[in-house]
Amino acid sequence: MLRLPFVALALVMLLAPAHADGTSSAQTATKAIQDLTRYTDDATKKGERPAFDKPPASTYLAQVLDGKALAALPPPTASDLSWLLPWADAMNKANQLIIFTGAKSTSEADQREAIERNMNDYEGVMFPAWAFMARLQTRMLLTADLFMDSLKPSDRTPTRQRGMAQIRDGHVQFVQGGLTTIASGVKPENAKVLTAALRETAPVWAPRINEQEQSRLRSTLGEAKKAYTDQALLDDLGGLSLMIEGAKPK
Repeated sequence: MLRLPFVALALVMLLAPAHADGTSSAQTATKAIQDLTRYTDDATKKGERPAFDKPPASTYLAQVLDGKALAALPPPTASDLSWLLPWADAMNKANQLIIFTGAKSTSEADQREAIERNMNDYEGVMFPAWAFMARLQTRMLLTADLFMDSLKPSDRTPTRQRGMAQIRDGHVQFVQGGLTTIASGVKPENAKVLTAALRETAPVWAPRINEQEQSRLRSTLGEAKKAYTDQALLDDLGGLSLMIEGAKPK
């Protein structure tokens, strides 16, 4: 299951005051995640299961995970970090709500039980969410590169260097987690949504993987291919495999 332990912290390390074109989308996402959290809390208090695929929850999710708005943005700039941080925060909170809702406590056993139930109930919501995450995180990688390049060498502090490393690590973990979930066997139409996003963004993240990560991804993709017969999905998995094989590990 997908978690993003490093991305938000890493962006805090890198952030410098700036203005960017995604500000309004980030503000919308921030308001929407507050509304979604309130809705989920209210449903839980009533003893009900949140309906993430129906209004109002689906409306809030669409405002957080607005792929059209993301795709319409101009090319990344160093100043994007100022709005990527709050948008990423809203995105991560939405993911946590979907995968952990219903957990009785923070214990590993209770959270695992909640994840299994939510995968069954919300699979059709999770995979589009993760596809959006793949694309937003890819923009983070590009923006972080531009930000570091814009700094004087003396301003590329160890803290900022660690932030860069954590953004990379967090995204590779996300990719590995997504492919592991696909390999476990999910509905082909859902697997296609995430695989297409990973293949689309691979030119940015694949060159950053190391040899061990490449080996794990290769193995996981091999298992994923065994789990499906859908040719379009197998084509996407095969294309992703080629991109990973073509990467020169760091």
